[in-house]
Amino acid sequence: VYSLGVVLFELLTGRVPFTGESFVAVALQHVNEPPPSVLERRPETPPRLAGLVDDALAKEPADRPSMDDLVAELEALRAGYGGAAPTPVIRRPRPAAPARRRGGTQLPLVLAALGAVLLAAALTALLLTRDDGGSAGAVSRGAIAVTAERSEDPFGDDRSEHEGDVPNATDKEPATYWTTEHYRHPGGAFGKPGVGLVVRLARPAHELVVSSDTPGFKAEVRALDRRVVSPERTGGATTIFPLDTEATELILWITNRGPNAAVRVNEVTAR
Repeated sequence: VYSLGVVLFELLTGRVPFTGESFVAVALQHVNEPPPSVLERRPETPPRLAGLVDDALAKEPADRPSMDDLVAELEALRAGYGGAAPTPVIRRPRPAAPARRRGGTQLPLVLAALGAVLLAAALTALLLTRDDGGSAGAVSRGAIAVTAERSEDPFGDDRSEHEGDVPNATDKEPATYWTTEHYRHPGGAFGKPGVGLVVRLARPAHELVVSSDTPGFKAEVRALDRRVVSPERTGGATTIFPLDTEATELILWITNRGPNAAVRVNEVTAR
């Protein structure tokens, strides 16, 4: 995911995130330095696409989306263009090839290439094993089956919100979605404490990952007894909610619409 983020960053900006005088200098920046935002180097990039690249370049593996989530988001972005022109990539000019001396050898080039491969392997190991303690972290947590069961609207008139769209939130089709009703209250309010989506997990998870094409909303994750198991966050294109529970039935509880008339949840996954 991190490597793909680097490639996407270069495709969008025409430059790699980090440069240095040596392979080691660049590698150390990848491990220790926060990468620049795509929007800093190319402000006209769609914010949702720029945010996805920023998430993929997160230093901690647990803060990055899974490859499935990243690909699903890219597919959703492509599908969302409609008749508009997609964001073009920027091609870096190829450096002029140095003149080869007659009778010379390609051994230095071979050694340099070999060194780059070995360094890339070492960098990958560092990035994959990095955690707060410096030891191997639980990176490969694996996807957990998630089923959207029902909407949750205990303060509404009919106590449901687009119940027929609920399965869309876990159908693995990023173009489909469950949506709240449309509201007109100022400041993104619902006129009530909130609305939610109940999901069932096949087993306890470390994280709930929510994809939405209506970023800016605020939500938290609750257990069925209304206990908050992941604090409120502002939702983006992909939002990761760390979970502190063994519960397998959870409520994605939306407390504010942000700038949206309605909040759409395109996909909910867990790991």
